[in-house]
Amino acid sequence: MALLGRSSKTTKVSEICTHGRQNLIVADLDEPVADCMRKMINKDMRHLLICDDRGEVVGLLSIKDLVKEIVAQHKEVVQRLTDFAIGKGAFYGSD
Repeated sequence: MALLGRSSKTTKVSEICTHGRQNLIVADLDEPVADCMRKMINKDMRHLLICDDRGEVVGLLSIKDLVKEIVAQHKEVVQRLTDFAIGKGAFYGSD
């Protein structure tokens, strides 16, 4: 975070943060992973605030969190492509 010459010990977040929910890009608790990633990529963000139904911040999602989730969702496809790339073939079982 760029503090623009300010001290991290004395600078309040409110002094450098965008104010008001209307100016923030956030995700809801039930928002799909793909939508979160789209928001982050479109705005070149590495972190996304997660808000509950009252608009209160309840968490922070990083791009690393999203990558882990997408890899987990596509683990079988990733494994097949990896196996194919290293010469093991892409098919499993009796096929």
